[in-house]
Amino acid sequence: MLKAASSRDVQGAFSAHLAETHQHVARLEQMSVSFDERPRGKHGDGVAGILEEGRAVMDSDANGLAMDACLIAAAAALALPAAMAVLRDGVEEDVDGRQAARRARR
Repeated sequence: MLKAASSRDVQGAFSAHLAETHQHVARLEQMSVSFDERPRGKHGDGVAGILEEGRAVMDSDANGLAMDACLIAAAAALALPAAMAVLRDGVEEDVDGRQAARRARR
């Protein structure tokens, strides 16, 4: 999803989430070792479905902002608050810009 994004802000949000995820995995591995357990992971059916939806989005014909919007929607299902915040901020800026342009035309 990081590579498919066109906006630097969206790429940054996905990159930050990926780094955070790696930190979580490292902490869980450290905790496992401290309990003399071997770390292991398991994908649930729900996560697999969400990941499949993300792959479908990336395989679509969408590009640019449309692709970014689709990726952010998929990210919302994965609860990536940073990506959702980027979208919200971008939409708010767009709305504010359009309202300012309308006022200027009057």
